[in-house]
Parts: sequence; C-alpha cells; structure tokens
Amino acid sequence: MKTIILTAGKIDYTRLPFGMHQSNATIPVNGKPVISWILDDLIQKGFTEITVVVRDENTRLKQLLEKHYNKRIQLDIKSVVNPESILNSLQAGLSNIESENEEEGIQVILGDTLIHDSFDGIKNTVFVADVKTSENWCVVKTNEQGALIDLIDKKEISGTNHIALCGYYQFSNVTTLLSCVLQCIKEGSRELSALLMCYHAKHPLTLKKANHWFDFGHLESFIQSKKSLLRPRHFNQLTINPLLNTITKISTKSEKLLDELNWYLLLPENLKVLTPRIINQEENNNKITITQEFYGYPSLSELFVYGDLSTSVWESIIDYLLQIHGLFKEHEKPSSQALLIDMYENKTNERINQMLEQDTFWKDIWKKEKVKVNGIIYLNIPTCLKKLKVEIEQLSQINTFHISHGDYCLSNILYDINNQIVRLIDPRGSFGEKGIYGDARYDIAKLRHSVAGLYDYVVSDLFQINATVDGFDYALFEDKKNEHLASYLDNCITTYGYKLRDIKLIEGLLFLSMIPYHVDHRERQYMMYAKSIEILNDLLEKKEHENSY
Repeated sequence: MKTIILTAGKIDYTRLPFGMHQSNATIPVNGKPVISWILDDLIQKGFTEITVVVRDENTRLKQLLEKHYNKRIQLDIKSVVNPESILNSLQAGLSNIESENEEEGIQVILGDTLIHDSFDGIKNTVFVADVKTSENWCVVKTNEQGALIDLIDKKEISGTNHIALCGYYQFSNVTTLLSCVLQCIKEGSRELSALLMCYHAKHPLTLKKANHWFDFGHLESFIQSKKSLLRPRHFNQLTINPLLNTITKISTKSEKLLDELNWYLLLPENLKVLTPRIINQEENNNKITITQEFYGYPSLSELFVYGDLSTSVWESIIDYLLQIHGLFKEHEKPSSQALLIDMYENKTNERINQMLEQDTFWKDIWKKEKVKVNGIIYLNIPTCLKKLKVEIEQLSQINTFHISHGDYCLSNILYDINNQIVRLIDPRGSFGEKGIYGDARYDIAKLRHSVAGLYDYVVSDLFQINATVDGFDYALFEDKKNEHLASYLDNCITTYGYKLRDIKLIEGLLFLSMIPYHVDHRERQYMMYAKSIEILNDLLEKKEHENSY
C-alpha cells in the first residue's frame, strides 16, 4: 500500500512550539523532527512507497526528505504553491497514483500526527481517539452500533467526552477517492471531513481506536506527545510524572549514573541553578534511581539541526554558553598529569583497539598510509597520530583543573529560547577520576565538535556516505549558517584564551574515540573516522605551513 503524507497545510505560527517559523512537520521532538518520527515508523512497518506533499517554499523540509530518505524509500516529493485547502494538497499527492494503485489502495497521513499501532489488514478505515474538547478536532458522530454517521469539524460541542479523527486514513479505492476530492473541491469544500463523508457514502469507513497516538498539531497535545516519546539511552529507563513534571531515571550502569548524581550534588550552590533540581535519589538492588525536575525545553542540538534560528541568535547562544563555561572556570584545583595522560593518550589507544577488533574493515583501512575523503588525499590517522605525538603529549602539561561538565555538547544543553534559560543534563561525572573537576579544554572541544564538527548531524544520520577501497565520499545535510558559526566559535575560543590547536586536537581525538561506541551504526562510524581524518590533517597542514616560514 502506498502512502501520502500531507504537510502543506496553512501554518498557524501561534500554535508552533518554540516560536519557530517552520512547518509542524519539521518541529524537533526529542532529537528528530516530526516528519522523521512518522517516516521511520512507516519504514519499520514495511511501507516504502511514500509521497510527501509540501509547500513549495518549504525548502528545509524538501532538503531533509531528499538527503535523508531518498535512498531509503521510494520517495516522491510533491510541491504545491499556496494550496487553497488540504483537499488541493491531497489532489496533488494523488496525481499519477490512481491508475497504478487501484487494487492496493492508499493511506493518507497528516504530517503532524503519529500512530504506532499496527496497520495490518485494514482498508477503508480511519483511526480515532478520545478527546476532552471538540473545538480543535474533527469530532466523529456514530450510531448505536458504533458506525460513522457524521463528522463535525472544529466546533464547540457540549460535554467532555468526544471521539476525534487522528489524522490516519486508509482507502481501498483510489479512483473513488480522487473522484470525491475533485467533487468536494468543485463544491467549494475545504475540509477533509467533507471528503471522508463523500467517500464513506460509496465505501463505508470503519472506525479503529488508536491506542498509541501522538499529536503534534496543537501545543497542549504536543507537550504530552513529546514527553511520551522521550528516548532514553539503551541502558537507561525513564519515567515522567506529567503532573509534577519530574523525570525518574534508572540505569543498569549504576556506576555511571552514580557519577552523574554526584556531579549534580557536588556542584557549588550558585551553579546548581543551571541543572535540573534533584528531587529524590535511591539505591535498591545495586540500581541507582534519580528523580529530577523535567524541563520541556528543546535541546540546542534539536535547534541547531532542525530549528530555524537566525545566525545572530546563534551567536548570542554561543556567547551565553561560553559565559557559563567562564563561571565553571572560577572554581579550580591542581591538575593531575596522570589523569590527563589517561584521557588523551590511554583512552584514545584503548578505543582504537576496540575499533580494530570490531571488524576487518577497520584493520584494513588502518594499514593504509593515505586515505581519500571526498576526493582529497589525506594522511591516514596512524600517521597523523605519529606526527602529532608531541602535541598530544603536551596536552597533559597543564597545571589546573576546573569544574567540567565533561559532555558539554549541544545535545546535553536544554535551552528556553524566549527567556535564554539553560539547563545542563547528562554530565560525565568524571575526568579520569570521579568528581566535578577536569580539563576545561575538554568541554570547549565538546562544544566545537557540535558546532564545527557537526557531530549532531552525524548522530541524527543527516548525511550520506560511501566507503570505498580508497576511503570515503560523504555529503552532510547542513545549514548554510554552520560555516559562519564555526568561525565565530573559533574566534571566541581564542578570545577566551585557549589555544585553538589544542581544542581542535582534542576534537579530532574525540571523533576517533567515539567510533567503537557506534558499532550498530556503521555509516556513523565512517563519518566519525572521516571527520577525525579531516581535523587531524588540518592541524598538520597548518603546522607545516607555520614551519615553512
């Protein structure tokens, strides 16, 4: 069965979270946009012939679809210019489909709703769910047998128990569907409800209760859906109390969660306001449980990858993050050379060995003297590490540790745009040893690997990459603002007194050391290897250039 997803409706900016001027389909939800939640769910269910109808000016959505899904599914993007109604959008989506898809039928999905229920064996079906108010929904009226008799569109109806359409519709007869679309448009109808009743008169529609429905089209339901779709790491279990707005985390990796808890507790009082408040902590059966305040702010990773904030806003965000980092630097203690060596040398070698043990591919590419990335020949990482050996060793020659988050990347920074409120989550809780102190450069390198290294694009799989016998060819789906922001951050790093070479070197080692942790995502591993190559070679080029004078 083919699928049409409708995302070209009129945008009501007052209902969009975060105040961002974009379509509902591209609003970020826990690390990826709404349209990706919908498409990933369809792909998992085996639906791969998908048409997405978009507004012609929505270039961001079109680029995301083309670069992220074009090779994964049979994708057809239909652009419409100022559609008069959702019916015009559906008409565009049905073009060239009706003649070849008559027997299989078709399903139509609104681009701001997600249903996790099974779709097996259902045709001429609409999904419905219980709602408390009627004015935001298309309410279903049924007879005593529970069959559809009427649809009432977004009107205030007395009572607090209503059945509403969920935005998923399946039709067995494409020709009839198109005929009804054209008839309704000719009669001046603008709502999907008119189409459904027209089709229902010829092919009765069955109502199916949706057990797992997430609506992103209304702010109140968006908030609840976002909480319900919160994705923990594989070793964590998360539970949200929607009334108290608290989040409880249980981990099978008790030691790691204990490190995190201790970091929160050991922070100086004046810095604790930057983190979610600890409500409760327990230890039972060797498992640590932490309950904290829950914040619905998007992460800066979501805003960076999927948001639509201006360059000037991002500059102010970078400034703000560095000011917070400056507050951390007000607290210091003597450094430990042994811990620095362990982090920058021993850990790197340990992760390299883990990578080489995972697959013969890594053993083969590690042996090469040179590797080609996007047509450019670079020195391979083993050679880079040898040439940078002295500089890597010199990373351990600092005298002072400061308070360090340890994973100060965009995905671990929640941000309220309207009030410039930051909440830091998922701290590392150790730097060679447990505690809140570490190398301040490490946090800056983590920030740079998000802004300049585009780590968040990589872990969001917003790229295409091919591994060849000579190396890698890749393309990242990135925003045109990114190059400017990388340059802006580098200038700030220098202004704050850091050696940019040190930060880039740590960043290159970070990308390399992350590879074994992504064994289930081979293409991400390729990207991280390619990024490490580019960063380390950039340092060598600058070094040779400096030495030539």
